[in-house]
Amino acid sequence: MALTDFYQKTTKNFSITVTFNSATPDISSDTVTIAFKSQKSLADAAAEITSTADVATAGATGVATFNISDENTNVQPGKYNYEIKWTKSGGDVHILESGIINILDRVYD
Repeated sequence: MALTDFYQKTTKNFSITVTFNSATPDISSDTVTIAFKSQKSLADAAAEITSTADVATAGATGVATFNISDENTNVQPGKYNYEIKWTKSGGDVHILESGIINILDRVYD
């Protein structure tokens, strides 16, 4: 699943299904997060957008749902590096997806 471009100051909702060794694990006690950075070299604390997915609702079937508010997407338009990270309850960390996305300028303020 590749994320699609979106507009600043708008809500971005999407779900991902975690697969591990060709199976969909129960992730309901794990954490799935996303970070958007204008530069990969920025510290995690300096990411322009971060969000934690809802894994309680459908995590038993491997689904993590992100609901990023319009307030969180109120950033400068431009290219952003993003990464989705799955942290298992035991501490293991897996990168699920990484890429570049455009956050677009809006006509409406």
